[in-house]
Amino acid sequence: MSFVAAKLASLRAKGIVHTFVALVAVQVLAFAMRILLGRWLSLEEFGRIALLIESINMGASLLTLGLPTAMMWYGVRENRPDYHLAGALRMLGIGGAVALLAYAAFRQAGTVFDDAAATRLLDTFVWLAPLHAVFNYVAAYLIADKRGGERAWLILLQRASFVALVLACALLDGFRGALAGLALSMGAFAAGVLWRYRRAAFAALHSYPYVAVLRFSFWDSVGLVPTTLAPFLLLALSERLLQDVSTISHLSMALSFTVVARFAFSAIADNMFPYFMGKADHRAFVILLGKLLLLYAVLAAAVLLVAFAVVPPLIDWLLGARFQPSIALFQIVIVGETLLAFSLLFEKIHQALRLLKLKAACINAALVTLVAALLLWLPAYGITGAAYAFLAYVAVRVGSMTVSVVYILLHPSTFRIATD
Repeated sequence: MSFVAAKLASLRAKGIVHTFVALVAVQVLAFAMRILLGRWLSLEEFGRIALLIESINMGASLLTLGLPTAMMWYGVRENRPDYHLAGALRMLGIGGAVALLAYAAFRQAGTVFDDAAATRLLDTFVWLAPLHAVFNYVAAYLIADKRGGERAWLILLQRASFVALVLACALLDGFRGALAGLALSMGAFAAGVLWRYRRAAFAALHSYPYVAVLRFSFWDSVGLVPTTLAPFLLLALSERLLQDVSTISHLSMALSFTVVARFAFSAIADNMFPYFMGKADHRAFVILLGKLLLLYAVLAAAVLLVAFAVVPPLIDWLLGARFQPSIALFQIVIVGETLLAFSLLFEKIHQALRLLKLKAACINAALVTLVAALLLWLPAYGITGAAYAFLAYVAVRVGSMTVSVVYILLHPSTFRIATD
């Protein structure tokens, strides 16, 4: 018992217990929101909401890219996370302005969706993406400062306020109300976290290493862009090739139950980033990785058990015949998401060791696989082809990252916490 208690205390100190508890609550909230929106909105409206949310996430991620990881890496190495949060937020301001101008120029040349309503909504919310990006930076700062527990509760608060505002506004004014709730939640929470962490966010900068941070960020971004584009392309290409917004509602509902599982796994991997950097000894690093793989295996088994035994009848009971096709899609995608969790952990190892080019090569190969599979399988198999394309993407990504990590572990000479 003392051994188990000691391990639980260690997990609690790293913020993993807090993260797990918070994310279980987040899963309940996300589940409730999707179910209620699925019941209140038409299939076409639900499909548009799904495209819009994924577009917002993509926009925020493209504004973020490798900067939070670079901020964490240098913050941990120099033991100055506050200083690097302030520097990263200043770069976000500049990068956000450039990105929004680039998007405006792109819109002059063409559109993203064939659906005019979805395009108009995307135009509106792209301008709100920087607000969502601010939250990503603050969350990364808390990881670098080894405040994983505080980060977990901040995530829970953010998701709870998001769900509450979207549902309340949707209840008042349907589809337009849901959109207003999205905008209100993003703006209010960005302002709130900046105020809460204002001392770190607006700290004075002296001789900030912009070039070194941007170099790290650039190479990490080469690998992060495919990760960001993949979920968006999955829905956007499906909509464009199938010419039916309502069809992707079934895939979106399936994804809504799987993304939370990925988020839970990635949050644990994120919390472990500074601890990976702290293991300068090869043997200690291997032991830490082994413990995490065991934890992931247990969680993956639990996720699959719930996914196949509980979720399908729940979807059928709560949503009825309208979302019946989501069950088969869900069972395909959840297998991919569970496997993808291991890739997310391996990618953190590459970031901690600054093996960014190798990581980028693996993930870009997976993105090429996704696009090729979508182009081949969507016309042949419809929306089910999109689910199988996602599975092919995961197989390439997990397989290549696993081979890379095994090589690192078998060749200690490649193991180092690199410095400039």
